[in-house]
Amino acid sequence: MKKIIILLAVLMLVNVAFSLEKEKITEVGFIGNMPVISIFSTAFPSYSFVLKFGNEASLLRLSSLDVESYFQKGTYISGNEVDTMQMTTDDNSFSFGFAFGREKRKKIDDNFEFRYGGDILLAYSKSVERDESEDPYLRNYIRHTFNPGIELLLGFNYVIKEKFVIGVEINPGLYYTNYTYVSERIYDVDDNNYSETSYDQFSFNIDDVVKFSFSYRF
Repeated sequence: MKKIIILLAVLMLVNVAFSLEKEKITEVGFIGNMPVISIFSTAFPSYSFVLKFGNEASLLRLSSLDVESYFQKGTYISGNEVDTMQMTTDDNSFSFGFAFGREKRKKIDDNFEFRYGGDILLAYSKSVERDESEDPYLRNYIRHTFNPGIELLLGFNYVIKEKFVIGVEINPGLYYTNYTYVSERIYDVDDNNYSETSYDQFSFNIDDVVKFSFSYRF
């Protein structure tokens, strides 16, 4: 047991020393759909901020998929001089998503690099639509969506003057979706219509997986 512990300690020291020999790098940029592919695709072009840090052979990568918030509130009055109705609306939504993973690199020559790895994705969104009046009348819709997933990474980089990195990659992925929809309508005290729907789904994506990237290396 003592020999095994000593051997593991030596291997750890060798690994640390080897890592210290490699130049530490940080890259900041963006990644998005290939414009040419998007012309023939039903998907809209999308772009994400990406941060990579590590060494020339292995980097951790963190990218933002989506951060969005929406809020709207108003009051509407309809009717005539005898009968009027006032309705208040309150709509809001929030969504966020990010991905993190590891990217390995192998040099082909001084400017070209082969890269491979993978990302873990996590996205969540919630939206609420609410209408209410004094009658009473109430309409309330709530949607929740939770989307984790795993994406593979295969691609190439072209490095310009050791600072600018232009890349292309493919990201086939496996995704899980949990969706919940709640609908509530109240027309009067005795008329309450409530329903809730939910489902779980797995999907595999091989369409629109070609992406390009541009980053600056520190």
